[in-house]
Amino acid sequence: MAKFADEQPPLVRTGLLPDEQATLDMHLWIAWSDLGSLSDPVEPPRLLAVLTSLVPDGPWRDRDRA
Repeated sequence: MAKFADEQPPLVRTGLLPDEQATLDMHLWIAWSDLGSLSDPVEPPRLLAVLTSLVPDGPWRDRDRA
């Protein structure tokens, strides 16, 4: 999870493990609300559950009540 007051910083592969560097296909910044619009699966598969456990009061807290 990331919040930015200004522009989003560039994404880099620095700090990835060797196998992650070799197998990472793509990366991008995306709003949590747009996760369902992606054609490929997201890792981890239950990312919204992870976000909810990390930041229970985040904007995703009411997603099931809509």
